[in-house]
Amino acid sequence: KGEDVRHFDPDGSLSFCINGSLCLARLIPDQPEIPHQFSLFHVPVSIAFQGKTASLSFRPEMVQVQEMTVEGYSGRYVFVGNPHFFIHGYPKDVSEARERTAKIRHSSVFPNGTNVSFWEHEADTVKILTYERGVEDFTLCCGSACAAFATGMHRPGKTVFVPPSSLELVVNNNNEAGNLTVSGEVNYVCKGTLFNS
Repeated sequence: KGEDVRHFDPDGSLSFCINGSLCLARLIPDQPEIPHQFSLFHVPVSIAFQGKTASLSFRPEMVQVQEMTVEGYSGRYVFVGNPHFFIHGYPKDVSEARERTAKIRHSSVFPNGTNVSFWEHEADTVKILTYERGVEDFTLCCGSACAAFATGMHRPGKTVFVPPSSLELVVNNNNEAGNLTVSGEVNYVCKGTLFNS
């Protein structure tokens, strides 16, 4: 309790990162000294487990939602700890969309940049593709984009997201209390040792 967790994107910038926190939770069975409660960008986060699946619960410190048009794209800007711009409609050609999306991410409309997500409904799920600032490309999954979507699109209850990884991410949104719970599958990719010099 009272611990701070800081997440750094590949470009070295600090970020409010849900996926990073889920990965941290994945390490708890092997490293029990990792706290179950911590502060991420001044937002209290709690980790709980259902079997092997971890979930994060938090209440965004600030929520901003605004309709706008950027670089010719109409969308919805949502801030829940970091900035997101959502565009309805999934691109047919991801490679072709990458260059146009980078222009939105770096638009002067967003002084600190923004994450950009394309989305569309598919049966009982939301298909989502996110270009993450700091990573500077589309990623396999962006947990904070899914959390921002559930909040900014005013979707109470459970929303199941399907990112490019095809591993579902589930967001439960308690609209009245403003609390969000995010859960999803996390797997080891590699393991290393950090040496202090």
